[in-house]
Formats: sequence, C-alpha cells, structure tokens
Amino acid sequence: MKESVLSRRLASWTTVVVAACLICASCGREKQLESENRALRDSIGQLASNVHSLEQGMAALKDAPENCYTRAVDLSDSGKYSDACSLFHALIQRYPSSPLVSNAKTQLVNLSGVLAKIEADRKAEERRLQKEEERKREEAKYQPLSEDAAIEQWKQFRNNDGLKGTVTTWQFKVRWASEGEDALGYLAVGEYPVAITGTVGSTTYDDAVAAGLFPEIKENDWVVVTGKFSYVSSDGYVALKPIRVRDLGFRE
Repeated sequence: MKESVLSRRLASWTTVVVAACLICASCGREKQLESENRALRDSIGQLASNVHSLEQGMAALKDAPENCYTRAVDLSDSGKYSDACSLFHALIQRYPSSPLVSNAKTQLVNLSGVLAKIEADRKAEERRLQKEEERKREEAKYQPLSEDAAIEQWKQFRNNDGLKGTVTTWQFKVRWASEGEDALGYLAVGEYPVAITGTVGSTTYDDAVAAGLFPEIKENDWVVVTGKFSYVSSDGYVALKPIRVRDLGFRE
C-alpha cells in the first residue's frame, strides 16, 4: 500500500518536472526567436537605408555637372568670383566629358578678366593711399613752428653747437633781400635775425633762385623756410641752409 502511494507521488512529481522543463524550454525558444526576428528586422531596415543612399548617390552623380555649374554661376552673380572659379575648375577636372565644360571654360576666361581688373584697381588704390600718406608726412615735416617755439629754438641754436644739422621750419618776415648776396630776414616777432645761406658750398640763395630751385624773396614778404641749422655768424645771425622755401607774399 505504501509503495503504491509513493509510486504515484513520484510519477506526479516527474510529470510536473517534465512540464516545467518543457515550459522553460518553450520560453527560451520564444525569446531566441524574438531576438532573431528583431535582428532580421534591423538588417532589413539597414539594407533599405543603404539602397536609398545608393539611389541618392547615383542621382547626385548623374546631376553633378549641372549642379556644380549652377552653383558656380550663382557664386559669380553674387560677386564671389574666386569661389566661382574654383567650382568651374572642379567641373572641368571631374567631368571632362560633360557638355558644360565648354561653358565653364568660357566663364573662367571672363572671370579671369574680372579678377585681373579687381586686382589692378586694388593695387592702384593702394598706391594712391600710399602716396597720400607720404604727401601728408611730407607736408607735416614742413609745418612751421609757432612763433614762441621758433624763438625758443633760435635761442637754443645760438647757445648749442651740438644742434648743428638740425632740420627745422620757421615762418618769418623778410627784413631785406640783397641782390647778389644771401637773403636775410627776421623772425616775425622781435629782433631775431635769421640768414638763409647758400645751398651748396658757396652758392648763394640768389644763385639758387636763378637756377629755379627756390622762389625769389622780396622785402616784407612772409616766407616759410625749412632749413638745416648751419652756424651762428660773428654778427649774431643764425644761418639756415634752405631745403624748401615757400613765399607767402606781402602781408601788413
């Protein structure tokens, strides 16, 4: 009796265990199938994406010369000439059999002329600005000192031989101009004599006037003289060797 009950229980437990194993095996298989299906769907999606990209690439390759040419023309029309030239060159190199190559070459010839003119205009403007800057610097060198500053410098010249060779610009009224001799004058304020000496060696100012180097100075004219401090004469004149002379004319 006891053996019969034990046998039945054992058979029942065996059935339960077998059923559990079958259930577990079934669950594992379903998960494996689900994973395989998901991987298959991903592969199909990637394949479809690759096919689409390939189709787009083939279409782009087919229309590449036209697109390249159109972009280059648009760049040219917007004034981006260098970028346009680069695209025209790319079209010619990459698609030598395209019927657009001839047009691209014509566009390049035209753009070369445009770029050459732009560069010439740029250089001309650069030269103009440079000359204007040089003119301003040159004019600045010939601006006369104020009366007070000129008198102060005159005093320094009289008392310091180390300043010989200094270039300065003074404005003063001519006291007298002796024919055949150096032209002599005074600063505008006070009795401060200034002599305009010869330009080269013993050449007098009058000789320089005759040679067309400087204007003729008349008595009572105001002049602006840029000169190099040369010496102080025995009778007290500060002598300037003229570099540039402007006659401002007679003024009361």
